[in-house]
Amino acid sequence: MPTMLESLIIISRFKFFEEKLKPRKQNIGSNKMIPSNRTATHPGIILLKEFLEPMELTQKVLATHVGIPVQTIHEIIRGKKGISPDTSWLLSEAFDTSPEFWLNLQTTYDLSLHKPVMHIQPLVAISKCRIGRATLIPSIPQ
Repeated sequence: MPTMLESLIIISRFKFFEEKLKPRKQNIGSNKMIPSNRTATHPGIILLKEFLEPMELTQKVLATHVGIPVQTIHEIIRGKKGISPDTSWLLSEAFDTSPEFWLNLQTTYDLSLHKPVMHIQPLVAISKCRIGRATLIPSIPQ
């Protein structure tokens, strides 16, 4: 059982980690949060390495605490299952994080896994004075 000081260190470490992973405002079309040279880390690995192992918790203890089957926790940790919105709420309350923290991890992982092979040019609006509304056409590369 961790001492009070160890508990405070663990809590402050998690809050620091959560602050580091908070999404920053990005320009539209920017994907700085998604790794370009690798697949993002699955949230199950982060759950295991940053939460369960440092707190010396088992998957069974976590599953019992949040009220979901052990198999679900096991599949998340193995990367076979993603974090659902319901699970994100449960994990956020169990570890004093936010549900957005868990969903952002899952979204970043999913996006890094499904990067497009083909890219397209962005659309630009050209207004037509007679019609009174904008028409979208592809931008022309310079």
